[in-house]
Amino acid sequence: MSTQKLKKGFTLIELMVVIVIIGILAAIAIPKLFGMTAKAKASEVGPAVGTWSKLEQAFVTENGVAGSFRAIGYTPPGDTVVGKKSEESKTSNFYYESTTAGDGVAYSNDTTKISTWQAKNLVPLNNCTKDSVWLANFNRDSIKATTIKISGGDVKGKVAVGNCGSLTPQFGYLR
Repeated sequence: MSTQKLKKGFTLIELMVVIVIIGILAAIAIPKLFGMTAKAKASEVGPAVGTWSKLEQAFVTENGVAGSFRAIGYTPPGDTVVGKKSEESKTSNFYYESTTAGDGVAYSNDTTKISTWQAKNLVPLNNCTKDSVWLANFNRDSIKATTIKISGGDVKGKVAVGNCGSLTPQFGYLR
């Protein structure tokens, strides 16, 4: 009887096939990863504007005028800086601002009709360039957000589209 040695290990061709497969998977996964990272950073905008809109609606229903962040009891994400006519907040990804026609604290007359919420990205998010703006105006007469704009995007129906809009598709649901 002849004895044969058992070969153990992988051939060079088998190793090369595995390396090619890993390379193909990486080429597919890495761009998807960067897209999801930008979407995750932009995900703070939706809940922030939704909370503001609900608080603004309650404030207008009770007081008959639009209010600023401070007046409606809204705390935007991040570190807040309060000014007389506008209020600002900043996170690592966005800068938030509120403006109203009134003094931002209390209202003794019925002149403040519109309150504005705005977020500006401080970092580029994929194809959405730095300093793009998400804007919502709340009109006291209709008791809802009436103007919704996204620079680098648009709102079609209720879905936000475009370079910046695709990161926050739910933004259009404010209407």
